[in-house]
Amino acid sequence: MALTFRKCFNSLALFITFLFSVLSFAVLANKTFTIAVIGKTKNDSFDEQSFKGCLHFAEKNSNVKCIYDGADYYQDVRTQSIIINELANENVDAFLISTTDSEYLVPH
Repeated sequence: MALTFRKCFNSLALFITFLFSVLSFAVLANKTFTIAVIGKTKNDSFDEQSFKGCLHFAEKNSNVKCIYDGADYYQDVRTQSIIINELANENVDAFLISTTDSEYLVPH
């Protein structure tokens, strides 16, 4: 179990590093870049920390805007899908999603 967690954590860290590298180019290009952090719920401590990391990056890069959202009280994949689709229609540039149910979420 510890190996699986470490592997997932390393993959997440690599993705976030890549994302912030891409963001650096967007900042240099003078484009506003919007990142949405979508948690399983709005009160998930891991997702809140991810959002704080985004805000910290945005403080140093004025062209970055961070959004945080998720289901209100309990994990609900349908609510998560609705939130993602609404934000996609608002031209969000990147999503960091803590999926509730990837088998449902991908086709929706």
